[in-house]
Amino acid sequence: MDRQMIEAVGIVESTVLDPFENVDYRFRGVLMRDLLNLWKVDPQATILDLKALDGYRIEIPIQIFKDYPVLFALQENDQYLQLNYRGPAMLVFPYQTHQLPQDYTEQYWIWQIQSILVR
Repeated sequence: MDRQMIEAVGIVESTVLDPFENVDYRFRGVLMRDLLNLWKVDPQATILDLKALDGYRIEIPIQIFKDYPVLFALQENDQYLQLNYRGPAMLVFPYQTHQLPQDYTEQYWIWQIQSILVR
C-alpha cells in the first residue's frame, strides 16, 4: 500500500508525550482498526507481526487495535516521518488517554515499520 491509499482511510491527529524522549509530539496518521478493516483481515486472525527496518520484530495481538485507538502514524509535527528517524511509519499508543498495560508502552511501540504480516 502506498501513502495515498493509507491516508484515504481517514487521517486522525493525536498529541502524545513520547515515552522514550519525554517530549510532546503531534502525530498524524490512520487508526490501525481502520487499516484492519481496509485490509479485510480474516476474523480468525489474532496477531500482527511487525518488522522494523533495523530488524526489530514484535507480535501484537489484533484485539489491542480493536480495543484502543492505536495510530499508524505517518507524520510527526506536520512532517512526514523520515527513514533515518522514525519513518516511514510508526505505531503510537494512546497511553495518556486510555489505561493501557505497561508493556504496551515499553514493548509494542515500533517505528520504521517495514512490513506487517497478519496471522
